[in-house]
Amino acid sequence: EQGQSSLSSRTASHSSAPAAKPVFLPDPQQMRPFENYYRIMQDTIETGTMRVNCTREADGWILEEYSTLEVAKIREIIRTKLDTSTLYPIAHEVQGIMAGNQLNISVTWAGDKVKGYSDFPRPPHKRQGHLIIDETVPPYTVERTGTFYTLPFLELKQGYSINFTWYNALYAEVNSINLVVTGTEMVTVPAGPFEPWRVARYGGDPPQYVYVNKSQPRRIVKIGVEGLPWSFELI
Repeated sequence: EQGQSSLSSRTASHSSAPAAKPVFLPDPQQMRPFENYYRIMQDTIETGTMRVNCTREADGWILEEYSTLEVAKIREIIRTKLDTSTLYPIAHEVQGIMAGNQLNISVTWAGDKVKGYSDFPRPPHKRQGHLIIDETVPPYTVERTGTFYTLPFLELKQGYSINFTWYNALYAEVNSINLVVTGTEMVTVPAGPFEPWRVARYGGDPPQYVYVNKSQPRRIVKIGVEGLPWSFELI
């Protein structure tokens, strides 16, 4: 793990969140601390691991993701801070290595203003190099990583659907996102068999399918990516 983050020193006053809560976000009262471990699969072969922590500080929730994927030479730490009362983003940081390239991202929110920088090995069709971020995003735009780990606290049910925008600091861009509960599906992972909600996520990246168990504690038990051999399974 590559040093200490400055995220904990960034307070909710930096976020200046709009009065109304972002359309995507769950009721902050439903948020709970958690620690989940996943294996990363390429088809039927385990190729890496991921640990996700959620802890509460006095002025914010801290989401941390630690991933290792040796086949792609990826080691990364992602830290996101959310406002305690609104779950609106305050700060987001990424540090690590991907295929020999340094990952170094740091952004902060002040209302609808996002500032920071992004160093990331992007696909050819995306903007390249060191990107300075200083832009105004649509009202109630949320942070990409935070949506995945607050998703289990939404009031999911059959037919649930929501549209919103997220900010993807990897590419320094805003994406329109659609989440839809498409039903339930039997899933067996190392943590056991589940019959979770199957939540489809469209927009921003290749479509993903996030499986959220119905019982408490609500957790993501599996993530799949459409058209790709990768999946994440709860251990």
